[in-house]
Order: sequence, then C-alpha cells, then structure tokens
Amino acid sequence: MWLISKNIGDQLIDINHTRREQEVLLRERVARLRATRPVIRCRHTVQLDAEPQRKESTMLDLELDEQYQDLVNLVRDFAQQVVAPQSAANDANKTFPYDIVKQMGELGLFGLPISEEYGGSGGDYFHLALALEELGKVDQSVAITLEAGVSLGAMPIFRFGSQEQKLRWLPELATGEKLAGFGLTEPGAGSDASAALTRARLDGGEWVIDGGKEFITNSGTDITSLVTVTAVTGTTENPDGSVRKHIST
Repeated sequence: MWLISKNIGDQLIDINHTRREQEVLLRERVARLRATRPVIRCRHTVQLDAEPQRKESTMLDLELDEQYQDLVNLVRDFAQQVVAPQSAANDANKTFPYDIVKQMGELGLFGLPISEEYGGSGGDYFHLALALEELGKVDQSVAITLEAGVSLGAMPIFRFGSQEQKLRWLPELATGEKLAGFGLTEPGAGSDASAALTRARLDGGEWVIDGGKEFITNSGTDITSLVTVTAVTGTTENPDGSVRKHIST
C-alpha cells in the first residue's frame, strides 16, 4: 500500500513520538471524538436455533432489520433536509460542500464499516450501501464523496494497512475530519485498470512510485489528507505468451 500524504496540520501526532506514545495519544483522541459526536453504533448478533423451525411462508422477507431501518431514516432525513437544498447551487458554482461533509462526519457516516477501535461505528458494508443509496437519491456528488472516501481511501488502510498506518490515518478519516482520495485513472487508462503504466518498485526499504495520475477522486480539497494509488508491481507471463500485470494499491 502506498499513501501520498499532504500536510494536514498539527492535529496529527508528532512524528518524533515513539510508536507506543502515538498509540496512546491517538486512542485518547478517538475517545474524545466519540464523546463529542453521535456515533452510529452497529451491533450484529445472530442466534441460531438448535432445531430451526420451518416457516409457513416461502416469500422472501425484504424488510430491513431495525438497526438498518433507523440508519435509512436518519440519512434520508439528512439528505432531504440538508443535502438537497444545496445541491443545485454547489453544482452551478462548482463548490465543494464542506459543511455537508462535516455534518456527515458528525453523523458517523464516514466510519460506518470501520471498527470502533479506530473511531468508526463498527458496522458493515450494507450500512454504507444504505447510506449511499439515500444520499444518491438527492446528490450523486455527495454520495461519491462518501463512497470514495471510505471504500477507496480508508478501507485499504483498514483492511491491509499496518497498525501504525491505521492509528495514524483512520481516526480522522472515520470521523470525516479528513478525506482520503483514490488515484486510478491515467492519461491512457481508466476503467481498464490493466492498461495502467504507473509502476512501483521497492528501493532501499521504501516504495518509489513512477508514473502519472489524473482525475483523482477526492483530491484537491482542503481536508484531503492522503491518496491511495494503484500501480504495477510486477508481471507474469501467461502460457499463451501474453503478459499479466500485477496491480497493487
């Protein structure tokens, strides 16, 4: 994983602190963030009966569980009352809705699938999908800001990052204080990721990225703190003589 970071101010822990000191300070910061915002806490408990009873009806039950429906109602009200009235003006003026993003963070939307350990809500991707659906009904730009910030920016760190990376970046990403971007598109490659030319090589224990990206999602805002990028890290020759690229994030 490669993170292209920007200077995001003095809210991050001083790099001169030891790793242990960083963990302690960041955990204290997460605790303070939880105390000042209405975190959406998601709980999943499944009870399996020893002898499941056969249901009389074979119809598929499409009703949401209470916790999911509560989230839908919350985001729907927010989308209709806060996002929708500003949508046309933001499009016309080409402005980024910082106030909306801030409120989305306060609602806990950026931390839906991220564990509480890192300042998230401890939910799953279905929680995120439901929130995106309601936001997308009124403003696709706001919805993709959330989707990209979580799925393409924060989740690679949450799922594959080191503990040090998680503690450094996730608390502010999970609360929406900072945004993560994602760099896939290149001058000659976009949806066809296999056409990417950007490469990454290990040099002296550090990854060096060589290439160019454009149309980087969530980049260029005042609160963008990092960008995850895709790059070719190797190749494999197939039996038919063609070459398959190894693309990593």
